[in-house]
Amino acid sequence: QTKDGWISIVPYVLPHFPLVVGLLGDEAMAGEERWKNPATIIQSAPELYTRIGELTREKTTDECMEILRAANIPCMPAVDIDDVIDDPHLRRVGFFERSEHPSEGPLYQMRDPNHFSDWQQGDLTNLSRPMRLMGEPEKSFRNPASSSASNSAKRGAVSSARGRNSPAA
Repeated sequence: QTKDGWISIVPYVLPHFPLVVGLLGDEAMAGEERWKNPATIIQSAPELYTRIGELTREKTTDECMEILRAANIPCMPAVDIDDVIDDPHLRRVGFFERSEHPSEGPLYQMRDPNHFSDWQQGDLTNLSRPMRLMGEPEKSFRNPASSSASNSAKRGAVSSARGRNSPAA
């Protein structure tokens, strides 16, 4: 938590944990000898996260991000789900698309991330069916009695997945 919101800080590399503490304002703790041992950093992760949480409350999200990004520490604001829909970058790249669920009505969903040279989005509408409702039975294409890989291959399910560019084709 920050003065004006929330931030996600991801110190991937062990020495980044005490570094973040120092960057955010507690240089004395960050300089302690115990942080020179990776095992101590791992054992003390809860203490480090607690201190990071205390220090971020003293700064705004933008202040924290400016400090941490200057040191190449991965971070970004943590936002509410309602804010994600209106995120300028996600809008620009078309991350969400508006669709109509048969029983629930209009909704946002993530755009299919897969793109293939010989396939236009929407060509396989039978695979883009709406999410099932809680308790609704699954209508599967697979016969539960014959779900082995060899039976799948006999039905063409495995071989049809291999395209002309596949090494196995």
